[in-house]
Amino acid sequence: QTYVYALVECADTSLRYDRGTKLRVYAKAGVREYWIVNLVEHCVEAHREPHDLGYAVTEVRRPGESLAFEEFPEIEFTVNEILGPRD
Repeated sequence: QTYVYALVECADTSLRYDRGTKLRVYAKAGVREYWIVNLVEHCVEAHREPHDLGYAVTEVRRPGESLAFEEFPEIEFTVNEILGPRD
């Protein structure tokens, strides 16, 4: 059995699929956190607390903000570090 705590994916053209089908599959499989690095809206979407239909909590972080995995709160990432400079 494989245990995956978190998945982080970059998305631009696949956003609809990532927020829909993939999100539900990952939640149902028990992936505790699913982060989408949204290259279109220049933000990070953190989905937490999985259940059969998706995630109970979604947080959106934008440049200048930070986030951390719930399991490792002492390790923070800034959105700027994740996304890099904006063109």
